[in-house]
Amino acid sequence: MTRSDVSTASTAPAHVTTRDGVELSIDPTFTQPHMTRIRIGDDAYVVLPAEMLQRQADGSFQIPLTSAELAAAAGREAVIPVVEEKISVSKREHETGRVVVHVTPHLRDETIDVPLAEEHVEIERVPRNEFVSGPVAVRQEGDVTVVPVLEEVLVVEKRLMLREEVRITRRRETRRHVEHVTLRSEEARVLRAKGDTKEAG
Repeated sequence: MTRSDVSTASTAPAHVTTRDGVELSIDPTFTQPHMTRIRIGDDAYVVLPAEMLQRQADGSFQIPLTSAELAAAAGREAVIPVVEEKISVSKREHETGRVVVHVTPHLRDETIDVPLAEEHVEIERVPRNEFVSGPVAVRQEGDVTVVPVLEEVLVVEKRLMLREEVRITRRRETRRHVEHVTLRSEEARVLRAKGDTKEAG
């Protein structure tokens, strides 16, 4: 509860609700600083710290006590103190030692063995000397590409003669290729030296 809430509770009547839902009223004539007095009967009051009252949205207050706890103090004034614990944390620096790092490069040789593929083309000329009725297209026979070679010859009538076929064969060979390469790596050595203990302010 803020200081403005305390002033409001001390100068004008206000309602306060207990933890179990019982509605009571605040005594507006009570003027003790930081305290408030709650009427729980015709002549019964309870005096509490003003910070215990929590203002609600409708302007009323709520108290974290039950009506039975307030009724236990009926007929007399009771002061209920509120205690709060707080923690204080601080830190400081403490040097435990120092380290020195030496980086040592290392060289090593490694052998790389990888396969390399090569293709060779073989050309074979096959004489045919056959008459054909029309152009002959290039065709594929397995790994062999057959390219027809046509020639017009003069006969009683002009006809196409398949003079020869050029056979192109692809052969694939695999050979091993070995090469030496140099790789670099580093090794870190950590030397620890004892240092002085210092405290940071």
